Amino acid sequence: MNFLEVEAWKDQKKILHGFGTRNHSGDKITRIDWRGEKVVRWKKQLPLVSLHQVHKDGIVVFQGGEEEAREHWEREGDALITAYPGIAISVFTADCLPIL
Repeated sequence: MNFLEVEAWKDQKKILHGFGTRNHSGDKITRIDWRGEKVVRWKKQLPLVSLHQVHKDGIVVFQGGEEEAREHWEREGDALITAYPGIAISVFTADCLPIL
């Protein structure tokens, strides 16, 4: 999978970010199965928590630690935040514009 990065954020040591692209061939589009995945980027292996974006106004707060993040953790909402360090967060979007 390819990741796109914001050039202006690349020098920020505390902001690890990226926009994943969906790889597909022909007319068949497949969703990547992220369950149980860890994000391995920037020479770090981070547990991943994810959000399936829905058209509502709910903000989901991940309050668990690394142990909970290692389990499959996916919720529905419109935004995902955490104050826990060392956790990668992701949002699955379809036709919406994601905001980091």
